[in-house]
Amino acid sequence: MKTSVTLNKIEVWVTNKSSHFQESRNIVAFLDLGEYGQNKQNQSIPEFGDTPGLSYPLSQFPNNNINGLYKEMTSTYSGIRDIATLNEVLKPLSMRDFIAGRDYEKTENARRLDSTEYTVNRQLGYISLNMALNADEVLAVAYQYTANGQTFQVGEFSTDGIEAPKTLILKLLKGTNLNPKFKNWDLMMKNIYNIHSQRLSNEEFKLDVLYRNDAAGTDLNYLPDGPLKEKNLLSEMNLDNMNSQHDPYPDGVFDFIDQITVDVQKGRIIFPVVQPFGSNLEKKFK
Repeated sequence: MKTSVTLNKIEVWVTNKSSHFQESRNIVAFLDLGEYGQNKQNQSIPEFGDTPGLSYPLSQFPNNNINGLYKEMTSTYSGIRDIATLNEVLKPLSMRDFIAGRDYEKTENARRLDSTEYTVNRQLGYISLNMALNADEVLAVAYQYTANGQTFQVGEFSTDGIEAPKTLILKLLKGTNLNPKFKNWDLMMKNIYNIHSQRLSNEEFKLDVLYRNDAAGTDLNYLPDGPLKEKNLLSEMNLDNMNSQHDPYPDGVFDFIDQITVDVQKGRIIFPVVQPFGSNLEKKFK
């Protein structure tokens, strides 16, 4: 089914490592906010199961009411609005395997990023920060969008009437525990590489994917044996699907397409597969 989605608004929050608190708020970010069914990390808490009586559009598109988590946090566990007592309020849920560092992260005086500090790809639906986050830093968002004529929201905006110092409820994208077993591991892009250059030019830029043949001491743009024997690695990573006239014929040259394979302004290479050197290559060897 074809879906028309328009992002209306987004706020991005990170751990505040600066001395500026003008755009800061206490936040609690939940991994399963806006998630449905098997997309949820925590399947063992009945109250956080799929809410009965939701219409089909709500079960299709991410929103605060797609499961019971948001309702529970704003009613039964509304004490989380006080960041000082948040851990104590949520402590009873540890008996049902709902734990800090995985299911939620709290951050005092988190900083709301200015729109110039990140980029939103509205076609592919992801955000890209202009700076790298440390392992102990949290990344969380609130966003509102329109899909098929209906408006949906995930998280709370700073303008939604929840006044400081009350805690904002957000969607957790990155926590302090980077674990491949956590659902947000798949939300973190592993296919964008910063080459620390700006204003890339198609005429002056060249990219190749090379395999180091230690036995021969040479670099090859193909693998010498196996299922990918003598196949151009650029093509195998979806970086060469057309010629210079954009005809659908690989020509052995990197397809330089702004916002698809490169970010011209920020100097980034974008592999159009989720894990170019992981699952993408793994499945080709099976």
